[in-house]
Amino acid sequence: SFNRSVNGWGFKRLVREGPDEKSYYHELFLCGRPELTSAMSRLINPGKRLPNKVDEPDFYDISKKYPLRDTPTTAHPYQDD
Repeated sequence: SFNRSVNGWGFKRLVREGPDEKSYYHELFLCGRPELTSAMSRLINPGKRLPNKVDEPDFYDISKKYPLRDTPTTAHPYQDD
């Protein structure tokens, strides 16, 4: 199932109220940083993890402090020009 897959890869669920509540995130799965995913690995026995609102990242604050660098866009392979 989807939940088993994301938990097995170490994704965490946001529990803080807001627009992203109940979304999943992973410290190494970041927009614009595909090289980080090579450090991800499946957990052997992830078990039950308790949510921790205090340690949840605030992605809106992070994006203000560390905006993504501009990357050149590439045409979609199936897009007609």
